[in-house]
Amino acid sequence: MKGKLSELIRASREADISLRLRIAGFFAVSVIALISGILAVLAFTGSFSMASREILRELTTAHSRYVQNAEKIFGDMAVETVRLSRQLSGDIEEFFERADVPFSSLTGNPDLILILEEKELPVLSTRLDVSSANGIFMALEATVNPELPDAADSKAGLFLRSAEPEMADIPENKLFLRGIPLLAIKSGVTLQARWDLEFHTGGREFYNGPVAEVRDNPDLPLSRQYFWTFEDALDVGERSALLCSIPIPDSYGGILGVCGFEVSEMHFRSLFDPPPDALPGTIHLFSLYDNGGIFTEKALISGTLAPSGAELREATFTYQGMLSGLEIYGGQGVETLLGLHDTISLYAKGSPFEAQKFSVMTAIPKQAFDAIVNRQRLMLTAMFVIFLAIGILFAVYISKRIVRPITEQTAKLGGEILPREIRTNIPEVDLLIKRLLDSHEAGQELRGETEIIRNILDDFIAAARTLTPTEMVLFQYYAEGRNSEDIKKAMFISEGTLRVHSTHLYQKLKVANKNELLVYLDLIKKSGKYAEIFPDH
Repeated sequence: MKGKLSELIRASREADISLRLRIAGFFAVSVIALISGILAVLAFTGSFSMASREILRELTTAHSRYVQNAEKIFGDMAVETVRLSRQLSGDIEEFFERADVPFSSLTGNPDLILILEEKELPVLSTRLDVSSANGIFMALEATVNPELPDAADSKAGLFLRSAEPEMADIPENKLFLRGIPLLAIKSGVTLQARWDLEFHTGGREFYNGPVAEVRDNPDLPLSRQYFWTFEDALDVGERSALLCSIPIPDSYGGILGVCGFEVSEMHFRSLFDPPPDALPGTIHLFSLYDNGGIFTEKALISGTLAPSGAELREATFTYQGMLSGLEIYGGQGVETLLGLHDTISLYAKGSPFEAQKFSVMTAIPKQAFDAIVNRQRLMLTAMFVIFLAIGILFAVYISKRIVRPITEQTAKLGGEILPREIRTNIPEVDLLIKRLLDSHEAGQELRGETEIIRNILDDFIAAARTLTPTEMVLFQYYAEGRNSEDIKKAMFISEGTLRVHSTHLYQKLKVANKNELLVYLDLIKKSGKYAEIFPDH
C-alpha cells in the first residue's frame, strides 16, 4: 500500500495536473477539520446567547444606577422647591409688612415690582447655584399693566437660567429670561434674546395646576403642593423641559404666586448621559407613563440616539414582549428599542398628584443589539476558522511533497531580478506567474500611489474619531450639505458658536476650510470608506 501511494505521489509530481484537481485532494481533510471545529465550539460555549446575556447584565446595571440617580436628584429638587417657596413666602410677606401696603398693591405698580424683584433676584440666583436644576422661576399673582386684555394670565416675576456650556462667555454664566430688564442691567445678568417682561400662564400647567389644587384643598401641607410637568415655562416653543412648581402661600391661606425649578433637556443630558463605556446607542428616557404607553412627545432623552430624538418624540412606545430578558418597545415609524423600564412617582404620599407616574427607561436600538450579537457570532466563526486552519496545516504537512513544485518555482519570484521562465507543470499557476511578471513593472507605480492615498484617507478617518459628540453632529450636517442657517436651527446655536465649533472641527481634521473638508468627504465616498465615519450611512 505504501509503495502504491509513493508511486501516485511521484506520478502527480511529474504530470501537468490542474490546480483544481490538486486542491480537491485535500478538501476531505478540510471538511473534517471544519466539522470538528464546530463541534468543539458548541461543546465549549453551550449556546450562542453569551452576548445577549452580557447586554442584559450591562443594561440592568446602567438602568439601576439611572433609576437611583433620577429618584435622588428629582427628590432633592422637590425638597428644594418646598424650601424655596417657604423662603419666598416669608420674604414677600416681610417686604409688604415693612412697606405697610397690601400685596394687592403690587398689581399696576412697576416701581414696587422692581423693588421686590431686586430683593428676590439674589435669592433665586443662590438657590439655582446650589440646586441640581438649570433654571429657577418666581411668578407672582400680579401684573405690571392690569388694563391689558390678557392681564389675568400675565404674571410678573423672575426667571433665571444657567447658560449652556457653549455660552461660557456669558457674564456670571446666567441668563435673564423674565422680569424687569432694568434689573438685569443693574445686576450684570445677561438679558437673553427670548426675554419677556412677564409670564403668560393661560392654559399653563406649571402655574394653574398646583394653584387650582391648593384652592380646592386649602388644608393641604406645603410639602404636598409641588407639581411636576413636562412644560416650557417660557411658552416660546422650546424643546421639552421638566418643571417642578409650587404655590407661594401667605399666612392667611392666600396665594402670592408660584415658584420652582427647571430641568432642560440639555441639562438632563449632563445629569444622566450614559458613561463612555456604555453599550453603543444606549439612551436614558424620562417621560410620562399611562396604561402601558411611554409618551415621548415631551420626554427628556440622554445618550447617543440611534433613532434621532425628533423621531422618538413623534411616537408613543408600547410594550411588545420580551427578547433575551429585555423588554421590547415599538412605535410606528421608529426603530424598535430593547431595554428596561420602571415607573416611579415623584410625589410624597398624600399628594393630590400622587397618581401621576413617570417612566424611567434605559434602552438600546434593536439594531445595536443585533450588531453586538452578530459580533459574537463572528467571534465564534473565527474560532471555527482556527480549527479549520489546524486541519489545513495538517493537510499541508501531508501534501508537502505534492506541492513542492509550486513552492520551489514561486520562491524564485522573491529575487531582485525576476526570471522570465518559471515552470511548475501546473498550467493555471504557470499562466498566473506569467501574467504577474508581465504586470509587475507597471503595477509598482500604481501600488505606490494607491498606498499614499489610502494612508491620507486613513489619517483623516482616524482624526474624525477624535471628534466630540457636538463636533460629530456638525461634521455630519456638513457632510449632508446643510447650510449654516439650517445647522444653527438644528443645533440651537448662534453664528458665533457655529464658527467656534467649525474652527475646532477643521483643526482636528487638519483641513483649512469647509471646501477642503468636502473634498476629503468626496474622496472617502469614492473609496468606500464613508461608513467608517458615519456607520448609519
